[in-house]
Amino acid sequence: MSLSWSKIRNILEKDLLCEKLRGRVKYFFTIYRKADDQYGRFALELDGKEIYRGNPYNEDHYLYPKYYELKEAEDREKNITNEDDFYCEWDEECDIRYEKANLISIAEGHGDSMLIIRDIKEYINMPVKEALYSENYIYKMMAMLDRRVGKRTLENRVKEYPGLPDWLKKIYQARFEVEGIKYEN
Repeated sequence: MSLSWSKIRNILEKDLLCEKLRGRVKYFFTIYRKADDQYGRFALELDGKEIYRGNPYNEDHYLYPKYYELKEAEDREKNITNEDDFYCEWDEECDIRYEKANLISIAEGHGDSMLIIRDIKEYINMPVKEALYSENYIYKMMAMLDRRVGKRTLENRVKEYPGLPDWLKKIYQARFEVEGIKYEN
């Protein structure tokens, strides 16, 4: 059974969100009914400001170009110069490359809203520790806002703070500040 967005938002804002950030964090997902495939726009707000957003058109403008950059780099490593090999059948290798491109796009702040929703649904059903140590910044974002993450675990995450994308640093800052955890800005 697939969860509706309103059910997902209730889980995120009421069940999983840490007490000290309730009312400060809001999740939005708007579906454009007249758009092809009913695409929509995702946003996460902190204190009334959009911290992260995604829309389906980011796939065309950011994700696919990253995908083809990765493909070209792999082809250079394999000394493949034939144009025909560039447009291959979609296979498991392509899936792996697509996920890498997705992670790069998310890190740069250009997530595809449909993939963000997919990641949020996956997060809801995964162990929070797995999310914290994942390379997926959507999982990390969700975990940092999660009430199941205790102060000791948060203190262990301070060391990764400097290497995070700016949008994710704002989420870490908010959680560190409400928990009274010192970090270097």
